[in-house]
Amino acid sequence: MELDAGICKDLDLSTGSVAGMTEYAHPITVARFIMEETNMVEMHGDRALKLMELYREVRRENLVTPPKLQRWAKMLAELGAGGGYLEKHHQKELRVLMEHPEYRRTPKIGTVGAVAVDSRGGTSAASATGGYWLKMPGRIGDTPAYGAGFYADRNGAATATGVGEYAVRLLISRSVAGRMKTGTAQHSVMAAFREFEGRFGKDNLGIIAVDRRGGVGVYHNTEGMGHAFKTGRDRKTTVRISVRQGGT
Repeated sequence: MELDAGICKDLDLSTGSVAGMTEYAHPITVARFIMEETNMVEMHGDRALKLMELYREVRRENLVTPPKLQRWAKMLAELGAGGGYLEKHHQKELRVLMEHPEYRRTPKIGTVGAVAVDSRGGTSAASATGGYWLKMPGRIGDTPAYGAGFYADRNGAATATGVGEYAVRLLISRSVAGRMKTGTAQHSVMAAFREFEGRFGKDNLGIIAVDRRGGVGVYHNTEGMGHAFKTGRDRKTTVRISVRQGGT
């Protein structure tokens, strides 16, 4: 299991990211340490954790649990029946997994992202993930990639989830933020999606964003993407768990 994370803020374009963590369940904490306590912006997981241990107490742990092993076994059994997600988006990787069983590892699945804007219009973004089931060991997607999985500047902030290899090619989060210079968060997300889908099709990406005025932007072309937002005006949290393609 390999975890990745990235975090940034617009004030000075500071950022930190970590990739390939195997013994610590909170990669975003390490990414923030890199951003705030070092002059680096990217580090390998094991080395980054050793560095952080010099200054903070770290509890290492085994991230592979019985439920994950059960799910892993099920996914392995389904490989020969079409491959599912891998067959659709990672055909070359699926071939390697079929031909070389030693590469079949047990990652966590899912990405968690967050964007925020403060009362002065300052923005920030963060993202963390364990990748997708049966991902190639050593593979790094968009999550720790500044500008792809997460990005924040004076226009706004955005974070993405989905097929990371596609998000990296278009630096999708930076693309959304750049559009917020003249448009709202929602309009910027939709404009970026039109370009993205023109190149890579659908059923592969989700984005959340916030502009410097506090406007929220959400869209996904996948079957579902849970998301929530809270504003300072009404102090209420709105939660949506979409089971269809769409946004706010």
